[in-house]
Amino acid sequence: MIPSIRNLQRLPFTIGVFAAIVLAGIFSQSYFDPTSPEVRRAFGSSLQTMSNGEVGRLLTSIFFTSGGWHFWFSIVMLALCVGFAEWNFRTRRTVVVFFAVHSLALITICVGLTAMCQWEQFAFAKLLVDARDVGPSAGYYGCLGFATVMLNRRWRNCLVTGMLIVMLTRVGQSAFGIHEQPHLVIGDVAHLIAFPLGMLMTTGHSRG
Repeated sequence: MIPSIRNLQRLPFTIGVFAAIVLAGIFSQSYFDPTSPEVRRAFGSSLQTMSNGEVGRLLTSIFFTSGGWHFWFSIVMLALCVGFAEWNFRTRRTVVVFFAVHSLALITICVGLTAMCQWEQFAFAKLLVDARDVGPSAGYYGCLGFATVMLNRRWRNCLVTGMLIVMLTRVGQSAFGIHEQPHLVIGDVAHLIAFPLGMLMTTGHSRG
């Protein structure tokens, strides 16, 4: 169901985050060009920033994107995924899912990288220690996973299978460019973690 203008009051969180990302895109000029390294350094989150106690970057990183077409893709996906979840599950549940999944996905990556850096066979992990990721994608992938509860089992299984194929493919593609754009690896792994995390938060709400 597409909400009418009069019913947009049911989507305060979606509208608020959408507006904040658009404003951040204008501020950083990333609505057209790729986000600058300076913006990533100032607002992005990584294992290094977490180790330095800069936990607030888990929040600031949400409102900036990789820029260019990524900006437009992000705001469309946010409107669809978060908007659908908020429309059907109300604001409070959507806020919890969005921020919880976003934070848990990035923290899980940090824990994993910390462990991998201890082993020589995972030397590539050191390239990702200060790969500062930005964007709301972990949050909206979590909301997408959460919203699969609205589908019947057949369509839900098709969506999950399709999403896993797409996300695994993207992780493989970004891994090839790990030296040039390590932050893309972090982002794609975050998606792979966030989607099933969102699904796990639907306990007690699944449909046949």
